[in-house]
Amino acid sequence: MKRLFYFAKSFLAILVLFSCHEKEDHIPLSKVEIFERVNDGSFNYNSANVKKIEPLDGKLFYSHRSNPGYLDSAYNVIQLCCSAVNNNELNQSFSKDYIVGAGNYLNSFNVYSVKDDYSTGFIYLQKFFGQNIQNVFLDSKAKDLFDLNENFLLTPVYVGTKQELYIFDLDRHVNFFGGPQDTTGIIKVNFSSVGQSESPDISYVGKLKRFEDGWLVALYSGSTVSVRGTYFIDKKGLATKVESDLEEIFYYGGHTYLENGKLIVWTENRIYLSEKGKLNDIRTIANIPLAFEFRAIGNRLAMFLPSAESILELENIENYKEGPLKVKQLDNRGIEFSNVNEIRLFGDKVFVATSMGLFTKSESEFFTPKKEDENTQKTGESITFFLDQN
Repeated sequence: MKRLFYFAKSFLAILVLFSCHEKEDHIPLSKVEIFERVNDGSFNYNSANVKKIEPLDGKLFYSHRSNPGYLDSAYNVIQLCCSAVNNNELNQSFSKDYIVGAGNYLNSFNVYSVKDDYSTGFIYLQKFFGQNIQNVFLDSKAKDLFDLNENFLLTPVYVGTKQELYIFDLDRHVNFFGGPQDTTGIIKVNFSSVGQSESPDISYVGKLKRFEDGWLVALYSGSTVSVRGTYFIDKKGLATKVESDLEEIFYYGGHTYLENGKLIVWTENRIYLSEKGKLNDIRTIANIPLAFEFRAIGNRLAMFLPSAESILELENIENYKEGPLKVKQLDNRGIEFSNVNEIRLFGDKVFVATSMGLFTKSESEFFTPKKEDENTQKTGESITFFLDQN
């Protein structure tokens, strides 16, 4: 991870040195808005590293090392009860009714109720598989290891030496008050659609994210080569391989929808577009030099490299058809010494979760370009570069 961090820093520095420059209108310093901290104890001191935020059901959910919560429509911070130690290496997951974090020792889930906010519940994995606690655990290699879709939680679980995918129903399987726990009815994902009579041993799970009424999961390796690729998994546990016209094996890395319904999908080295908003209709539009993340802000597209400080815009994506894609570096004053973890639009503000807290900026000013003289913003020289399309 440290190697990737230093490489990312070097890469972004090179972009600044060898980028194109475009003259833009003079912006007086007094008129330029900078990022402001959300001033709440949930995002300060040893809780400053905010790993994930997501808008759902009129709230902006946020992760936390022990007490996650949400911002309401008036931007008030609501912290949920009650404290439980979450493993901070794995991203937490949100639905309108629950927030889920992995237990610190990777053998349980901590479940926070949004609808009742009366207690923290738990899923103790060893109880579901009839194993000793040391024989049932979660992997720690992928930060997006599990995700909620409504009340259903999809996650890979190691039972002994074999890792398989399972679906838990939080309305049924969570122990909230220390009473008996219903351990029946968990679903093991079925790979029969790709000729697997038994669930394969999945040795490495890449990105796993909620998508429509199920999940998308990238499997980088497994017991057979035919298993590798990206799967859509429905809530009944049926895995269907995602087919496309792409020449390479498609390893899903994330997705976002523009306000106009267009679908943006990416992998570690390519970005794809579907004008129809359909996964089976994606086409390659550019190569990307590093594992960037992309987030739709209305009909514009922000991009960032996790564990780096820069925020960029992939320009003119709203009506893109073909041709070169230009990237513009955005003004990041106020968070220039932080590492960006997540970017989301909520209300009329853009929120940025960083290693040093939660910050916000108005949507209207978020896409202000970064200038060579970042102290005065007076040079009119914006920093841009083009993505490779070969």
